[in-house]
Amino acid sequence: MNSMFRNCDKLVTINVGIMDTTNVTDMSYMLADCDNLEIINLNGLNTKNVTSMKSMLSGLPKITKFDLTTFNLLNVTNFDNMFDGDTALTEVKMMSDINTALSTVNMFININTTGVFYYNINYNYSRIIASLPSTWTAIIA
Repeated sequence: MNSMFRNCDKLVTINVGIMDTTNVTDMSYMLADCDNLEIINLNGLNTKNVTSMKSMLSGLPKITKFDLTTFNLLNVTNFDNMFDGDTALTEVKMMSDINTALSTVNMFININTTGVFYYNINYNYSRIIASLPSTWTAIIA
């Protein structure tokens, strides 16, 4: 699914949660740079085998929130630039175990909004929290 919908400028709404992603390992750039995308339904997206989410949700200037609480992130090792350039982003929620997250380089780069990152205290989110913009707050959900 690498770059599957990348640069889909005419896309305004998408429901990727209905897709069978059981065997997908790479979701890099999946929805990147879709400038007019306003609504993304990620509920039901199977991320159990995914190892890379690099820039998966980057370059989406109209999206304000991502609820990734249903994502299984245990096998993801690359979160680099995941939200890069999401200039309207004010909220991200993650609840899955992410102890194997080895790389979070520039995960929240080019975001100047005030925002909140909600996370599960039972898991080690220190790398992601360290990559938050200075205008963001990490809150235990």
